[in-house]
Amino acid sequence: MSEALRSRLYDWFCEHLDESTAEYAMSCLSPVPVSELATKSDIARLETATKSDIARLETATKSDIARLETATRKDFARLETATRDDIARLDAKFEADRMRRDDQREADRKEAAAQREADRKEARHQFRWLAGIGVSILGVVVGLGIFS
Repeated sequence: MSEALRSRLYDWFCEHLDESTAEYAMSCLSPVPVSELATKSDIARLETATKSDIARLETATKSDIARLETATRKDFARLETATRDDIARLDAKFEADRMRRDDQREADRKEAAAQREADRKEARHQFRWLAGIGVSILGVVVGLGIFS
């Protein structure tokens, strides 16, 4: 605000209000030299610069968002592929383990059947020996006539 404008404003306050109120109002308005006052062209230039800065930042932000979305999609696709590969690998491992357990169970069944068969043969062999011994003793007893 120029000195001339400040002077006219002070005079107007004095006409319409009292002098103490005019002095108080003027004390609230800090004096600024005319050389420091912004012109309309300065304001327009600053407004244009600000708008261009905002547009540049908005464009940069949009490109950053697009870049991050692309990277996120790629990461998600890579993780999804890795997860599918992991699941396939775990399924294959599970199937191999199941087959190995089935094979082991079958081998155990065969071994148990072979052991039972060996036990049966041994029991038959022992029975035949006992029966043979019993028949021999009976033959000796009958031959000696112990029961007659």
